[in-house]
Amino acid sequence: MKMYMVRHGESTANEKKLHAGWAQVPLTKKGKLQAQEAAAHLRGLRFEAVWVSDLLRARQTKEIALPDIPARESVLLREIGVGKLAGKSGQECLIQYGDRYLTDKANRDFRFYGGESGEMQMERVRTFLSALTEQESGDVAVFCHEGTIRCVLEICEGEWVTPPLNNGGVYLFEYTDGNWKFEGQVEEVESDGNGDQTDYGK
Repeated sequence: MKMYMVRHGESTANEKKLHAGWAQVPLTKKGKLQAQEAAAHLRGLRFEAVWVSDLLRARQTKEIALPDIPARESVLLREIGVGKLAGKSGQECLIQYGDRYLTDKANRDFRFYGGESGEMQMERVRTFLSALTEQESGDVAVFCHEGTIRCVLEICEGEWVTPPLNNGGVYLFEYTDGNWKFEGQVEEVESDGNGDQTDYGK
C-alpha cells in the first residue's frame, strides 16, 4: 500500500503566523494555488480511497486537488489540538504565559491550554493507520496537516524529525511487511521559505 499524504495549502493562520490547532481556518489565495500544485503531483495516480481531516483547510485542499473523488473524513487526522492558543501568535502566547508557553511548545504539550499532548496526537495517528491497513489494500491519498505527517514520520524513523514540510507538499509512505517506510516528497514543491516552520498546531 502506498499512502500519499498532502499537507494543506497555506491557511490564514499560516499567513499570519498564528496557532490554528482545531480551528476552522480557510485557505488563503496562495494556499489555493498550492492545492492546485498538489493536484499536479497527484495527476495520473489511481486511489482506492481518499481520506481527509475534517478541518476546513484540509477539506478545501482536497476539494481543489481531487474534486471528483469522494473522500472520507476523519477526526483522527486533525492537527494537534492547542486549545485556547488557537488564533494567537507566539508573541501573544509568550506575553500571556511566559516561559511555560515556550517549554510546552517545545515539548508539544498543550494540555494546560485545553489542547493535546504530542502523545495524544500520536495515538490518534496510530489508530488511523491501524484502521487504514485493515480497511484498504490499494493506494490512498490523505489530506491533513504538518503535525499529522510528522507523526507518521516518527513512526517510520523512530524519532521526531523535522525536515521541511511545505504547504501543499505531497509526501509518499509505503506499507510493506507490517511496517511503514517514508519514500520522500513527490516532486519538489517550490518552498516559500516557511516550509521549515516550527510553530506546531498550524
